[in-house]
Amino acid sequence: MGAFLIFIISWAAIMVLGMVVFFACFPTIDTVTGIMFVALIGWIIAFIFALLHSKYSEPSNDASSGPAPTPDKKKYINGAVNHFKNGIADGGRLWLLPDAMEFRPHALNLHRDTLRIPYGEISDVQSGSFNTILVVLKNSTSETFVVHGKQKWIDDIKRMITA
Repeated sequence: MGAFLIFIISWAAIMVLGMVVFFACFPTIDTVTGIMFVALIGWIIAFIFALLHSKYSEPSNDASSGPAPTPDKKKYINGAVNHFKNGIADGGRLWLLPDAMEFRPHALNLHRDTLRIPYGEISDVQSGSFNTILVVLKNSTSETFVVHGKQKWIDDIKRMITA
């Protein structure tokens, strides 16, 4: 079940239960204030449930979960990154697969499309400011990623390009 569905279901359940408990415990508070309070607290708790679900749920074989499980899955290089596109940062994982690099956004992003860049389309990998790397493509566009361990990512991507 997706994190968004977990969020909606848990928020609805928390809202119903929260209103019953809130108005039983605080009968003197006006209705609008009570509903606003329960809605805010419910949203926060549901968001935490959705985050925990997306972090600790078993990976599936869909496009956002990583490569299909294989005995040599540990050979794939991957890590948590942010991908910047049109001023918007999407969190997810960057995978360096044998034939391409793939960015797979996590479940709570609005943009959930997988970005796949074959190594043959990459012309250069450059160091950006702070922890950013720029993957320059042969069609003169670039993709920007914020990573931890910038130089290792640059070295690994360059090694995969020349392999």
